[in-house]
Amino acid sequence: MSKLFKVPKQTILYHIHDIFETGEIEENSVVKEIMTADKDNKKYQTKYYNAEVIISLAYRINSTNAIQFRKWMTKILNEIIVKGHVLDEELLKNGRKVNKEYFDNILEIIQHIKTSKRRFDQKITDIYITSFDYDKNAEITKNFFQEIQNKLIHYVTGKTAKEIITTRSNDKENKTKCTNNTNHNDEMFLGYVIITKNYLNQEELSILNNLVDNLLALAENRAKNNILTNMNDWREITEEYFDSKQAYINV
Repeated sequence: MSKLFKVPKQTILYHIHDIFETGEIEENSVVKEIMTADKDNKKYQTKYYNAEVIISLAYRINSTNAIQFRKWMTKILNEIIVKGHVLDEELLKNGRKVNKEYFDNILEIIQHIKTSKRRFDQKITDIYITSFDYDKNAEITKNFFQEIQNKLIHYVTGKTAKEIITTRSNDKENKTKCTNNTNHNDEMFLGYVIITKNYLNQEELSILNNLVDNLLALAENRAKNNILTNMNDWREITEEYFDSKQAYINV
């Protein structure tokens, strides 16, 4: 750990002592003593600490290495909190072998999406995030996330968010909120939330639910058959799916 964070051994021992003294971590649950031998075959009891101690140390030490470690850890934790999972994107981008474990991981993620209480649009973007080449900063990702809400509304009604509020609402306050907003992205999000809560009937909500279920089933089937799906694949799959239903919507 001294080498990892590039600080003196005494610094590591000081912080470990403080971690246990403050009750942040129970010592018995994270430390194991193992008999080791040096070059002269002298045997010593050496303490080994698990990852929980290393993480706690990283948030206490202020060396350059510790700061880099914290940045990495924070990124991982953020992905877990926001997405509910983490994929090793660099491993996939670098062309390393994608094995059964990768697809099992994707199937686990899909099960998590199925049981989550996230909105319809969020579930579809969650599916998109499982793309093996996923890049949150890519132009295709930004466009996909920006367009998905209006596409869903148009999918079940044949109308845009503004058109739904104009034709279905007698509530001037809600209409003003959605039509006078100057920020396009905020307008689209606000319109989507208001519409799904107040303007779609049960049949339309059921259609949305079926759409998400079908896309999840498709994602699950592709993973079970070990089919890699990239960002462009998901963009084309969703677009084709929306287009294939337009005749039904406009009847």
